[in-house]
Amino acid sequence: MRYLKFVILFIVMCFPVLTMTVKGGANTCIYSLLLLSLVYFVFQRKQDAFSFSYLLKRYWPMHLAMAGMIFAILANQISTSNFFLKTYDTPSRLAFFLPITWLLLQISASDLKLFQWGLVAGAVGSAIKIEWIGLSQSSMPGIIDFMNRIPYGDVSLMLGILSLLSIGWNRRGDKLSVAIKIIGGISGIYASYLSEARGGWIALPILAFVILSMLNKTKLNHRFAIFAIALILMVSTYGFNKIIQDRVHAAASDITKFVDGENQDTSVGIRFQLWRGSWVLFKEHPVFGVGREEFYPDALQDLAKRHVITQQATDFGHSHNEFFYNMATLGIFGLLAILAIFFVPGYYFLQATRHSDRDIKTAGRMGLTLCLGFLIFGLTEAIFFMPAICAFFSMSVAVCFAFVVKRKEALASS
Repeated sequence: MRYLKFVILFIVMCFPVLTMTVKGGANTCIYSLLLLSLVYFVFQRKQDAFSFSYLLKRYWPMHLAMAGMIFAILANQISTSNFFLKTYDTPSRLAFFLPITWLLLQISASDLKLFQWGLVAGAVGSAIKIEWIGLSQSSMPGIIDFMNRIPYGDVSLMLGILSLLSIGWNRRGDKLSVAIKIIGGISGIYASYLSEARGGWIALPILAFVILSMLNKTKLNHRFAIFAIALILMVSTYGFNKIIQDRVHAAASDITKFVDGENQDTSVGIRFQLWRGSWVLFKEHPVFGVGREEFYPDALQDLAKRHVITQQATDFGHSHNEFFYNMATLGIFGLLAILAIFFVPGYYFLQATRHSDRDIKTAGRMGLTLCLGFLIFGLTEAIFFMPAICAFFSMSVAVCFAFVVKRKEALASS
């Protein structure tokens, strides 16, 4: 295991930056960890406290939640007797949480802390990449290299916030590490700004408020002061930045045109149409949904024929909303699955934020922020539509969760 540990930790450190900078990087990392977990399962010489069966029994709600989308798809396909193996490909990365977490539990909590430097590298790498693309092209493309700009901006923002939260793992006087993590935080936020992903910007003040509310050892008036300063900075940034102003004004104009019936095919207007159409599909197929394969283009074309949405809105492969998309395609099972993905891990991480140990608190805050952040991102984008994003979320939750479990074990044994 000694040599295997170095490979695992290398992957844990590299996957955030590879997710943002290399096509197929996230998928390579998650499949590598899956393969390593199978190798270790076969060749392990002894069973420790975290045997695979123990992990499955002890934390079965977590594993069921992360695999919930697989079961929702299976329920839909059983109901229609149409089976498509390809449909399971993307959500399978979420279900890999179980073997990957088990593998990570074979190494120490102190080693898992190396994840923090992967977060910083990922945030800085995403900023460098989008800055280079912005400088080398006359206009920002809808696709940043191999990733849509919306999930790119969202994940960049998350990497920046997690870099800042990981400061909780530092000890007093460690000024250089704190400075590096602050650079990572600024880089992630800057990359999100350059992506012009408005959904991520909506999440920023909400996450700032939630994170400050978790700082229970900080005096209440100090928390209010920090939040007020952050709010002033965000308002000032809006007031003096033309890109942000233009994006916000464009959204307001799109909403006005949609409500007045002047133009429904604006960027925001198409989203509203897809949400409305998805709601119609859910009401017509509330239990199992229309199916992932039938949503685009068949179900959307049918909605256009019925004048529920315009023809232009049928060009999109998902609902631009994680909840509506799962409701429309997988019915009530899809809704329960996506809620479980956010709220079940969120519950475990919330419990960790109340622990007396600082390191466990920090990992809990990072995990809870992951769940809340992706939930908010899912309001304006089908965030798990891309395999790479599923892989990133699954591995990040696995690292934070494994750290909490291992750290608790270390405290109990000492």
